[in-house]
Amino acid sequence: VRSLAVQADGKIIVGHLNGIVRRLNTDGSVDSSFNRAVIAGAVNSIAVQSDGRILIGGNFAGSLQRLDTSGSIDPTFTPPDLDGYVYSITVQDDGKILIGGTFSGSVWRLNDTGEIDPTFIGEDRGGGVNSIAVQADRKIVIGGNNFGYVRRLNTNGSIDPTFTPPNLNGTVTSVVMQDDGKFLIGGYFSGYVMRLTANGDVDDATFTPPDLGGTVRSIAMQRDGKPVIGGTFGDRAMRLNTDGTKDGTFTRPAITVDSVEYPLDWLYSIVLQGDGKIVVGGRGRPTRLNNALPTPPNAGTVLGGGGSNNAVWIIVIAAAGLVVAGGTTVARRRKPAAQ
Repeated sequence: VRSLAVQADGKIIVGHLNGIVRRLNTDGSVDSSFNRAVIAGAVNSIAVQSDGRILIGGNFAGSLQRLDTSGSIDPTFTPPDLDGYVYSITVQDDGKILIGGTFSGSVWRLNDTGEIDPTFIGEDRGGGVNSIAVQADRKIVIGGNNFGYVRRLNTNGSIDPTFTPPNLNGTVTSVVMQDDGKFLIGGYFSGYVMRLTANGDVDDATFTPPDLGGTVRSIAMQRDGKPVIGGTFGDRAMRLNTDGTKDGTFTRPAITVDSVEYPLDWLYSIVLQGDGKIVVGGRGRPTRLNNALPTPPNAGTVLGGGGSNNAVWIIVIAAAGLVVAGGTTVARRRKPAAQ
């Protein structure tokens, strides 16, 4: 499984490396009312629009397609002629569609029918886009390969001259906005995680990250402003204080599989539940961790998990606190409220 999305009714859309798109019922069974789509290539990204129609992007001819609610190709959607692959899809609050990837321009905005938005300026950004974040003012922050690795675009797609990106030496894989307009970036560059101010300056006066020694693949922001990071660094999962230092109340977990304890393996995805508990996925089983509640010594300890011995790339939280994880396998785990 390369990509997952959860509909408003809790049903799960699954995209596979082999191009199959399926819908699962809330109990994990295959939804027989959904026409299994078969695309000639990997499905890298899925986004569900407010009307239930399903956008898919990936390494296939055309790179972008939309399915109707039954799983059939939507004839009302005519995607643009892209010369590369789609790796990220984001739907703006006004319904317009942002796509990022390896095609010329790297980022385009589309109208609901698939045409390129004529109010959006396409420029050669010189590299692929891995992550897109939209600010409250609809300015667009992109992270990826080359083009300075992180940029901000105006609402019309032009490069924002008020944003001066730092001198990075590697790929950005994750961009996460803070409520105060600052944002965190993680990836393969020196330091692996840093906070930038609204104008792109490195916020090294108030944010000093620990020496990680390995890449950051995913970042999730708690409501108290503390970021939880995951990746290939030694601890695999770590919570930082708001000043970037390691939060000592968060203990690196281990996972017990068949009575054998393993250190937490590489993490590719982190997401927070509404109650603040932390779901992590990667090379190993999907796992839920306690946070600082009710007592700090429990932070980071394993709360639950299971269901997969293979890589987990994407995790989403469905209705009623259900945890959906996908990678080379797909699973959903329901935990009682008491847990």
